[in-house]
Amino acid sequence: MVPEEGDLLRRSRQGDREAFGLLVEEYYPAAMAVAFGCVGNEHDAMDAVQEAFVTAYCRLGQLRDERSFGPWLRTIVRNTAISLTRQRPKWQVTTSGLFEEQTNGWSGFKHEQAGDKADLWEAITALPQKFREPVVLHYFQHWSYERIGWFMGLPTATVKGRLQQARQRLREQLSPTSGEVNAMNSKQAADKVRETLQKIATEEIHQVIPMDGAKNVVIFCGVSSDVELCNTDGNEVVINGTKASIGETAEKALDSTRAIQLLTDRVDDYVASGPHDGELFCGTNTDKEGNPTAVRRRVLERWCGGKLAGAFSIKHETASPFEGLAKPCPDIESMLHRQMMGVLRVSVLRQSAEDAVLPRDVVTEEIGRLICVNYDGGKVVHGQIGRVSLTIAVPAGCGVTVISSNMSASVMVEHLRGQLALIAPCQCTVKNAEGDVIVVDGLAQEVSGVSGRYIQTFYGIAGGNSSEWQYVRTELPETVHHQTIRDVRGGTHIDGLRLKLECTNLRGQVSIRNCFGTTRFNKRSHQAGDKARLVTDSGKIEIMLKEDLIGQVNITATSIAGPMRYPCLKPLGWVSTRNDMTLMTMSTIDKSGGGVLPPWMTDADIVAHCREGEILIDKMV
Repeated sequence: MVPEEGDLLRRSRQGDREAFGLLVEEYYPAAMAVAFGCVGNEHDAMDAVQEAFVTAYCRLGQLRDERSFGPWLRTIVRNTAISLTRQRPKWQVTTSGLFEEQTNGWSGFKHEQAGDKADLWEAITALPQKFREPVVLHYFQHWSYERIGWFMGLPTATVKGRLQQARQRLREQLSPTSGEVNAMNSKQAADKVRETLQKIATEEIHQVIPMDGAKNVVIFCGVSSDVELCNTDGNEVVINGTKASIGETAEKALDSTRAIQLLTDRVDDYVASGPHDGELFCGTNTDKEGNPTAVRRRVLERWCGGKLAGAFSIKHETASPFEGLAKPCPDIESMLHRQMMGVLRVSVLRQSAEDAVLPRDVVTEEIGRLICVNYDGGKVVHGQIGRVSLTIAVPAGCGVTVISSNMSASVMVEHLRGQLALIAPCQCTVKNAEGDVIVVDGLAQEVSGVSGRYIQTFYGIAGGNSSEWQYVRTELPETVHHQTIRDVRGGTHIDGLRLKLECTNLRGQVSIRNCFGTTRFNKRSHQAGDKARLVTDSGKIEIMLKEDLIGQVNITATSIAGPMRYPCLKPLGWVSTRNDMTLMTMSTIDKSGGGVLPPWMTDADIVAHCREGEILIDKMV
């Protein structure tokens, strides 16, 4: 923490854009080091840093300790940069691209003899990610080991060790360089952030709410929201965060921000009561002149005893409407009902939904956080405005449900001791949850450390485009459906249409149906009671075994029309294969007496089935 940083933060939290600009100047070089370490090229790093600073400004209410601003900012920059790399194709890093403009960002940093030696920046880019950041901070920003450790959350000894390894890899190519260009660009970057912030207004949220006998918390997000969930000691719910919105003037932006409400009370039956009433932005229509207009609905008009926005209902069948496996968890309805009884009700919404029509060229990535674009007419875009960032700490043992209207909420969960339900989130991450986790009408991009069951239903694929007498799918980025799930101890039940699943170390009963996507099932160890059932229609199932499990774990695979390959089983010398002209079956279980093996071998540890997709059984690399 630099001198006077605390004062600058306090002024920034009160809406002082100039004060935040000074923080941008101070941290811009470090933020560039973080982003460059993640993306490996100057162009994307600069974009990520600009967006990250605006995000940080809109989330200052979530900063718990002002002394931790640097590490907190680093996390935002890293997440923004990583997200950017998933959305964009990788850039080709070349010397000309980095040194062409001497007035941009890092272009002023070059080796004194770059023309005679191997390009320094190509060498830095080639370093593993964990080395790039400390190298740039130490040799180009002249940060001490101690400050780098504070910023990165590492012991000083670890920083020294990484720098020593980096020096060996770079073969002493580093030499002292000037920081004057970077100082100038820090000022330019701060000015650009200040310009963006002129269109943004923020207001902090700080509330402490006693549970007063409530057993569960239900959070309804009627506007775009970023929600972090964690535990707290005591019997109170602690909410900290920031409201933010945009406007043609600073005054209009502030009015829009203040119109976002955080309402709380207690109800016995949330299914019956629903959220607090307000108005939702539900889409875009066009008038006779072709101008976009908002579709608005009252919250309680759309609730209908548990049904909201046509997406979520705890009364409808939660199984897929497509034939195949039964719904993955028979008691999902009752589990959701229990978490909606005896509730502390929290709602984030507006009494009058606010929307905006903006020129397409003014909606930068930074401003784009505060307008949820629903319509893109080429020259103009239309959508709801405003965003809320909240950190909500709940008592241990308390059940938590987050309901997202129109998939408007992003949820991050870390160290939660209680049951968790997420309904229609646009994206979420769950780490270290002591209880069952249910995700309905959505998916979690990353799940790890769940002591109970992980249950998920998600049947979305993409939008559609009707033109020129054809109707085709509008493809979403592959990352929208990408999931990493590991270390779930109580069982896993997933039902979806097109997911890209990477599963590792799933214990207990595992049931996964991924109709048109790819399921990679990594098996590193096996315990008694571990059973996996994997199904696809025209997708792919990859079963990857640790070498010492080959021959120890029994596998049955069946297919109607798709190929099954199992090269790792060759050392066994045999597998049982049968075909009844309808179903091909392969199994490591030897059944004497002939006949066709049943398609669902209850005595196999792993059962995989596809119709016209593909099954691969191989050794983990």
